[in-house]
Amino acid sequence: MVAGSTKGAYHTFVSYDTVDASAAQKLILENSAKKIVNWHSEAWYKNTLAQVVEYGSANAITYKEAF
Repeated sequence: MVAGSTKGAYHTFVSYDTVDASAAQKLILENSAKKIVNWHSEAWYKNTLAQVVEYGSANAITYKEAF
């Protein structure tokens, strides 16, 4: 990140070209909930699908007039 000052106004310029990915990941893991450390997205996805309650198709009405 590069910061600069022009005529008393403070401007911050951010460049994503110089982001240290490993440092960013470390910060996220240090500052997020501990359960994200052992996150297994496929297991979460399958568990979520297993809990789905199917109600059938929606009963929708289409109106074809000017209102």
